[in-house]
Amino acid sequence: DRAMAASSAVSKPHALVAAALVARRTGDMATAEQHCRDALDRARTQQDRPAIAEALLELAALQVPPDASIAGEALRLWEDLGNPIGAARASLLLATGAEGPERQRLLATAERQLYDAGAWVHLPEVRRLRSAAGHHGVAISTLGGFRVVRDGVTVEVGDWGSRKARDLLKLLVARRGAPVVRDEAAELLWPGEPDRSSRRLSVLLSTIRNVLDPGKSVGADHYVAADHDSMWLVREHVEVDVEQFLGEAAEGRRLLATDGSRGERLLNAAAARYLGDFCADDPYVDWAAGVRQLARHTFVDTAGLLATLADGRQDHAEAIRHRLRVLDVDPFDEPAHLGVVASLIAQRRHGEARRAYRAYCDRLAELDLDAAPFPPPEPGPRSPTAFVHEPATTRPPVNKRVRNLVRTPSEHGGGCSADGDEEGSHQDPFDARPARGLRARRSTAAHRRVCGTGRRPAR
Repeated sequence: DRAMAASSAVSKPHALVAAALVARRTGDMATAEQHCRDALDRARTQQDRPAIAEALLELAALQVPPDASIAGEALRLWEDLGNPIGAARASLLLATGAEGPERQRLLATAERQLYDAGAWVHLPEVRRLRSAAGHHGVAISTLGGFRVVRDGVTVEVGDWGSRKARDLLKLLVARRGAPVVRDEAAELLWPGEPDRSSRRLSVLLSTIRNVLDPGKSVGADHYVAADHDSMWLVREHVEVDVEQFLGEAAEGRRLLATDGSRGERLLNAAAARYLGDFCADDPYVDWAAGVRQLARHTFVDTAGLLATLADGRQDHAEAIRHRLRVLDVDPFDEPAHLGVVASLIAQRRHGEARRAYRAYCDRLAELDLDAAPFPPPEPGPRSPTAFVHEPATTRPPVNKRVRNLVRTPSEHGGGCSADGDEEGSHQDPFDARPARGLRARRSTAAHRRVCGTGRRPAR
């Protein structure tokens, strides 16, 4: 309410969409629909296309299943705007009401768009919809946070009734199917407390079983088994994302020697599963440290291998994305830092390469380590559209204003370019990729004025 009251006329549609989202989450569908329609009217009056797409997306989500025509209109608008995250969100809404191959196609498209854009916060929704389509049982997500999905429906925190019951299930997942002695579990759950009776542990075990199978459709030991001394998770009956991640990474590495394309697909699938640390909502518990370190090491190794494969086929942008994800996990990873710098140099993005190298030096300085030297540029042909200038033995004096405007070949890696024009002024001034359009024409004219040539530079 305060946001809507303080918003200006320009930002009012976005505030109304946010209010509609809050109303929908609280169950007030009538208010949510009214806010959506008000936002649509204002956005169309202002010709605010992003606000129109957001309002359409929220309006489609009010229906169960979501309105396919409204969601499709939002998808087309997001695609016209060139917003992959918005398009992926619209595809997820369409997938909710779709079935069969169309549903799988929409989910795969949305997952790839979100992964490429780095919007990993939305990837759990892809996993949930895929689980609802192909699995009717229990799935446990632990990477990036803890969540239990039962028959395609997420178990809310309030359904547990006990935080200790969730902690016990996390402990069983961290042991990866190995038995946990009851006394050890009690010590880990209630450290330092005198009352650690077996009865309290039995109550938690009963709570877990009721949450995983409220209808008592299977035996009590189907998901979590126990005897007099210990208890354990039955891995064959539960999908656990960290187990799938570790399995896909290991299988992908094995297949690279015999079936490279399939191995790389598995490695990409494994990297997409890694949304964060194991049990990231419990960062200080000792019992999660082992699996957390194993998953983190596996991800760094997998992403580094994918970056190397991308470099091998000259896909430097993909290699940079993988290495930046590694640096999110380990900001002191030296091969990832140097790989980013080398890939930027290969793309002739010299300014960004220098900035990335300075960030690398700063990180190593924190550890009192010496940085490797700046990588030399790889020799290779220049773009045919780049300007080629004949060397001049003398050059007329250039005043300071024009000097700041024009760079000579030796100062700009082979081309004059004007800064501050309408098109391309946002580019890196050290980017040696060829200028385009108006920028290129201005560079040509500036070169003739400064260098005193009466002809266009050779291309």
